[in-house]
Amino acid sequence: MAKTVQKGLVAFVCICAMLALSVCLFGCGESDSTGSDGSQQAASTTEAAQEEEAEAQMTTAQKNAYDKAQAYLATEGFSKKGLIKQLTFEKYDKADAKYAVKHLDVDWNEQAVRKAQSYLDTSPFSQEGLAKQLKFDKFTDDQAEYGAANCGANWNKQAEQAAQNYQDLTPMSRDEMINQLEFEGYTTSQAEHGADSVGL
Repeated sequence: MAKTVQKGLVAFVCICAMLALSVCLFGCGESDSTGSDGSQQAASTTEAAQEEEAEAQMTTAQKNAYDKAQAYLATEGFSKKGLIKQLTFEKYDKADAKYAVKHLDVDWNEQAVRKAQSYLDTSPFSQEGLAKQLKFDKFTDDQAEYGAANCGANWNKQAEQAAQNYQDLTPMSRDEMINQLEFEGYTTSQAEHGADSVGL
């Protein structure tokens, strides 16, 4: 009888220990998750508060430049320097334009991607040629390379379009076509593919 009671007590203690461990594990997990969500919410709230505070401290001229900059970014991609240049072209004071752009919440890499995609909507480009164009638009070298690399272009298709444009414009030999496409920054294989696509 004593042995039976003793075994029962041992089993009871083991079950209690397992339950306590489960509660701890699940409870801690929920606590960590809640804590993480809370931290993200707090960070988001802080950023929003800082943005509101920055806007509240702007002069009327700075706020106008800020709003105009946001309106431009809602329609097309801009580099930081390109946006400042556009604002000054619109006769905003350069200091106000710089202040406004500095306080925007902008991912300039993403702006480079948007600008690259807008160029591809109107004309074929090689990756190298597109990066050069983005640099001309005052994106930094890193931003321009990122935009060209992440715009989702099929460079063989771009070479096909470029080759067809040349074919429609003037007759060329196969070697001339390949040389021209390479000059525009297409790789040799892309240039050859372009020449093949127009029957050269």
